[in-house]
Amino acid sequence: MNNQVPVDQAEILDEKLALVTVTIKCYSGYHRATREYIQELGGSLPNSDAVTEGSIKVFPNERLNPFSTLRRSVFRKIATKGVKALGSGNTFAVPRDELPTIEKILVDAGSDFDSELSVLDANYDLWFDEHVKANPEAAVILRKLGIPKQAVISRFGFSSHIFKIVPISKEDEGAKNVTTIVEGLARQLFEEVAAEAEKLLEKSDAFTKHQKAGQKTLRPVKDALLKMKGLEFLEPIVSGGVTLIEETLSALPQSGYIEDTAFSKPFATLKRLLEVMSDVDEFFDASGRIRNGIPVDQVLFPPKVVPVAPIPFVPSAEFYAQSQAVQELNVLHIVGDVTQGFEGDFDLSAFSEDQFVHQPVPVSAQVAPELLMF
Repeated sequence: MNNQVPVDQAEILDEKLALVTVTIKCYSGYHRATREYIQELGGSLPNSDAVTEGSIKVFPNERLNPFSTLRRSVFRKIATKGVKALGSGNTFAVPRDELPTIEKILVDAGSDFDSELSVLDANYDLWFDEHVKANPEAAVILRKLGIPKQAVISRFGFSSHIFKIVPISKEDEGAKNVTTIVEGLARQLFEEVAAEAEKLLEKSDAFTKHQKAGQKTLRPVKDALLKMKGLEFLEPIVSGGVTLIEETLSALPQSGYIEDTAFSKPFATLKRLLEVMSDVDEFFDASGRIRNGIPVDQVLFPPKVVPVAPIPFVPSAEFYAQSQAVQELNVLHIVGDVTQGFEGDFDLSAFSEDQFVHQPVPVSAQVAPELLMF
């Protein structure tokens, strides 16, 4: 058995990719609760925005929004450089040449996290008291479930790590595992780009209402292009996707609105591009066809195959004349001796078809050769 990992795929893991994990722990401000639990705390379900069946808003979660915003921002920035890996929501495979940028993102995010945590630490007790006063109907329940400030602060945390991808497996499974990892990351790349394209199609007014797009509408598409370019080394098919997006964008107006006219259809082209990108399988297929040399415009808008109706043959007068000449020159040969010794007229209809044949004889050059088969 050949246990060698393909050189290019081994190089991808050893030299071109790194894993980045980001862990951001926060306090939600909520406490899960059933109706029975609420009754145990203070009686019947109070008429309060802070207490509903299923959850109790112990702390004003709007004060915690900066942490959620920071988390989304960090993940979004890293996601523009890499793809989610290992089935985890907080682990990304990124190109190693992007590590300086990634490290700066993480340092800045850690600093912002610490600043927000300091603000929470300084104002926690005040914000909690304001929340209780704003919900007097649930004051008893909120006081019972309130968590001391230091206990809440200890629930927060920000950490990040960067690793090299080294699959640990039996020797005879090494090549298979490396191939699976690399191909899985390529597939994940297409899935993430497809998700962004689908979101743009479904939520942007450019496509749902106006049927024209401004230049800002192209930002997610351009971000997807940069992301795919950065990870183009994963699989050859990725380069097909890069070409599809890049050539389509270059053919669109570079300023002003992108809208169709009587003479050109740039908006229809953009929409078709997004439709292809939003379907992972179709995106894969389109990228592969481009890799095989099919032009981008034919991939987006495959030429329709229109069946050509056969042209009916209309014989000319000359054809009929030559045909008659050929028939007159044919010699009828009766098979067997059915007419041997027969004198006078006889009716050919009395004989079966296999008892006679038509034998063409040479004719003059004025008769068309193709008519000799009559």
